[in-house]
Amino acid sequence: MKIKMLNSLSKLETSSAFKDWKENNQDSYLCSCFFMDKENWQFDYYLPKEDKIKSFIVSEEIEELKDAEIFKKDKRKLDLLDLKKVKINVNEVLEIANELIKKKHDHEKIIKRIIILQNLEEETWNITYVTSSFNVVNFKISAISGKVLAEKIENIMSFKAS
Repeated sequence: MKIKMLNSLSKLETSSAFKDWKENNQDSYLCSCFFMDKENWQFDYYLPKEDKIKSFIVSEEIEELKDAEIFKKDKRKLDLLDLKKVKINVNEVLEIANELIKKKHDHEKIIKRIIILQNLEEETWNITYVTSSFNVVNFKISAISGKVLAEKIENIMSFKAS
């Protein structure tokens, strides 16, 4: 399955709605790209003055979401996502992640896949699989080298509201 992230981003950034918004938010910058199975790409832009995120969903139309609070552990600003540094595309990273699932978690039945491209000290693919046994399998894979940076499996029932 080819997932066309760059086509969707180009459609967003060339749209009049985005251009109008960007003109009034010139200090904003791309901080993450988000995709969930069979849904559309969402692109998140960091608003440093407000310390918030503006999200756009790209389908047939461009949907602009309300500014949102950021879920982060500290007061640092979100880093710029520099797509020029990305050498491993979404389809390649899914091959890597799917191979890891087959090797290490073959007994798990995948029911949902979440893909995020963000800058976590470097451009990183954050791939999460939700399984029918309520496990969450997460891989952080370098978007520059394809190296697996982190791997974790947790049961949803162990998550605590904070």
